[in-house]
Amino acid sequence: MNRSIGEVGNAIRALSRNPRLSAIIVLTLALGLGANTTIFSLVKSVLFVEADFGRNTGRVISLHSVHPTRAQQIDDAELSWPEFEAVRTTRPGLDQVEGYVFRNFTLDSQEGVVRASGASVTAGLFALIDAQPAIGRTFGEEDARDFGFETTLVLSDALWRRQYGADPGIVGRKILLNGRGVEVIGVMPKGFGFPVRQELWLAYKPETAPTADARFLQVLGLRSEGEGIDKISARLLPVSHELERRLPESQKDFRLQTARFPESLVGGTPQAMSALLLAVIMVLLIACANLAGLLVARSVDRRREQALKVALGASRGTLIRELLAEVFVLSVAGAVLGWVFASVAVPRLVASFPEVPPYWMRFEVDATAFGYCLALTLLTTFVAGLLPAWRSASIHPGVDLKDAGRAVSRGPRTRVLQEGIVVVQVAACLALVVAAELMMQSFNNLQKADAGVREEGLLTARLYLSGDEVDAPAAKARALASLTG
Repeated sequence: MNRSIGEVGNAIRALSRNPRLSAIIVLTLALGLGANTTIFSLVKSVLFVEADFGRNTGRVISLHSVHPTRAQQIDDAELSWPEFEAVRTTRPGLDQVEGYVFRNFTLDSQEGVVRASGASVTAGLFALIDAQPAIGRTFGEEDARDFGFETTLVLSDALWRRQYGADPGIVGRKILLNGRGVEVIGVMPKGFGFPVRQELWLAYKPETAPTADARFLQVLGLRSEGEGIDKISARLLPVSHELERRLPESQKDFRLQTARFPESLVGGTPQAMSALLLAVIMVLLIACANLAGLLVARSVDRRREQALKVALGASRGTLIRELLAEVFVLSVAGAVLGWVFASVAVPRLVASFPEVPPYWMRFEVDATAFGYCLALTLLTTFVAGLLPAWRSASIHPGVDLKDAGRAVSRGPRTRVLQEGIVVVQVAACLALVVAAELMMQSFNNLQKADAGVREEGLLTARLYLSGDEVDAPAAKARALASLTG
């Protein structure tokens, strides 16, 4: 133990004799680790980590109605009301089934009439996502009403503070929503904004069942313990067949499917983030190649020092342990600095997002990602460190001291090794730079994917229709048709 501590101390002193090169090696290792851990952490948080729904984390899934021949993304495959009712009745492998509809509202507040993004939800949705109000209560079945007939609502903490001055007396008071008086029954906790950044909610239940071809409802299910997503999808197949038998015109070939909840909201993000992730992996490999080159180059410059130690009686085992101790010190320093880099970069990148992420999405430095990147760089570091350790076993003090002391040349063996290192490193880095550039081009192309139509001279706009008279899907469709003539 004492000998190991002494070797580490000797390694630190040896590295301090060339602080510039040692600092470059540590920074190369830290930047490669930090950058990759940061991107891995972000990608994992978006694509692979289950949404944080308290006690129900990992059990909330989304349900979709998909047609095999229609161009349709998973984030644009809502259910019709008959489909929702069929799933809710049979509940194949599900403990609970609830739905929601995105909506926009106008409301009167202390600052006048403002717009607010919200949603109509079935009464049990907050229980499904394990969300409790900060004050007041959430919905019961008695609160559920059709579009335009709601009598109660729940506010977000942000809207409550911004428009009503965080007045605790807001619960039980009526506010004007779309020109009607609606009673506030609760305020949600700080940061809550389901499903994305919505700020108010009403309980929904249609008075008359919407038509089967009106697919407008986003649906969530709570998996029963031990039930997998694929198994639930298989159990939904008979439900789809029964719907097709009962409603052949609207349900022909439509099939109910399941997906992880975040997938229903991220759209085309997975492809873009995968391309970005591949590009960053290429950067890590470049860092590893540079790291290997720096370590081997350092060992070449120390050939005379090692030969002198052997001449003074040091064993080759001692030389190997010293070299590996130096690699260990460099690796630990780089790993610590890389973790600090990632810990600072992740929250700053999240803060730079153009929109605040959903409350259920947690961004933090991922230890698994850091461990993977660390294992790769440590492997590179120790392989590169083994070369000088292996060469130290073949040191001949007389020959090596003579070669190292030449004024013009470093000796044929040293020159060949150095030239070989340069050739391999340049070739590897060039290939990796080209690959990383191609990945970044792929990422940019995905961001600018062809819309499938000629965009020259086209003007796009987002139109919001507010008011109870156009809240129902059929009424909204008629209003849009009248606008387009």
